Amino acid sequence: MTLTVKDLRDAEPRDKQYKLTDRDGLYVLVHPNGGKYFRYDYRFGGKRKTLALGTFPETSLRQARDALHEAKQQVKSGLDPALSRRIEKAGLTKNTFEAIAVEFLGQHEHEWSETHYVRVKRMLEADVIPWLGNRPVSALTAPEVLEVLRRIEKRGALESAARTKQIIGQVLRYAIATGRSARDVAADLRGALKAPTRGSFAAIEDPKELGALLRAIDNYEGSFLVRMALALQPYVFARPGNLVSMMWDDIDLDTRLWELDAEKMKMRRPHAVPLSTQAISILNEIRPLTGSSRFVFASFHGTGDKHICREAPGMAIRRMGYKGRQTMHGFRTTGSTLLHEAGFRSDMIEKQLAHSERNKSKAAYDRSTLLPERRQMMQHWGNFLEKCKE
Repeated sequence: MTLTVKDLRDAEPRDKQYKLTDRDGLYVLVHPNGGKYFRYDYRFGGKRKTLALGTFPETSLRQARDALHEAKQQVKSGLDPALSRRIEKAGLTKNTFEAIAVEFLGQHEHEWSETHYVRVKRMLEADVIPWLGNRPVSALTAPEVLEVLRRIEKRGALESAARTKQIIGQVLRYAIATGRSARDVAADLRGALKAPTRGSFAAIEDPKELGALLRAIDNYEGSFLVRMALALQPYVFARPGNLVSMMWDDIDLDTRLWELDAEKMKMRRPHAVPLSTQAISILNEIRPLTGSSRFVFASFHGTGDKHICREAPGMAIRRMGYKGRQTMHGFRTTGSTLLHEAGFRSDMIEKQLAHSERNKSKAAYDRSTLLPERRQMMQHWGNFLEKCKE
């Protein structure tokens, strides 16, 4: 059926909203209040979405069809028309770095894990967009990008500077792919940044030194939540991004289990972390402060619906004098090494670290979580850390 202007004018409201179908997927919702709304349903990123194309008669039938054609072209070229509409409403010019970064994030929101998506978004919003957001990508220069990265370097966050350079490069390559830039100027900065330490993450593996570090954490005089994150990490040795974004809804204090959905995990597989009595004690200490918030390590800046910065605990370790000796990620190495020395099986330790089986044939048959065994192992580990600290 193809609608006419007369059809739209004659459409009377009913008790419930109903649909008038036009060609090529365009339709009109007639509301009980008399409103007539042009709509288009489409699929993007594996999800069904609806795009609003205006209200009749303010938007004519012809204008709605033109808008439909433009939206279909965007979907065909890999762009989400709803995202493009949000960019327009925000007043962003489509060829600025900020507009393209918003598009880039929208393209990957359903592909990446939630933790990775939030980390990249924050990295762009905090360290890049305030300085480069209004710049047309086609006019960006390598020195401008380098100046942004130098600010991060000055904080001593060399890994963050390197990661931010990678993300800027990805945004610029997306701009090239969508015809709004000719080159990736971030690629010209090879060798311009201080090189972060490569190889294994710094990790203490001597029990006496580990005990001294645990005592230093207990005496840390900075932010309470950063101290609590530092205190909990040795007992769970999670990936730092997963730790700071820990949610109360994912924790069962009665069964002593922290369960993470596949979307939050690097390997896109659900993961369960047994919690020792020591870990539960730390969580109970935090609960009076953040128990009503979404995140365990909630940030109370702004809306309160965010967690502390992923880098904050690592920066605290460096301020405590452990730069080059221990990192947040290094607690995973610490746990793995000392649990191996204590005689625990490698498969149990690898499960606890949420490492995937590299042998694809074995991985296909490996469905066990070894949860009962890991519960015993992590309680042993909690007792061991307590003795080290004493």
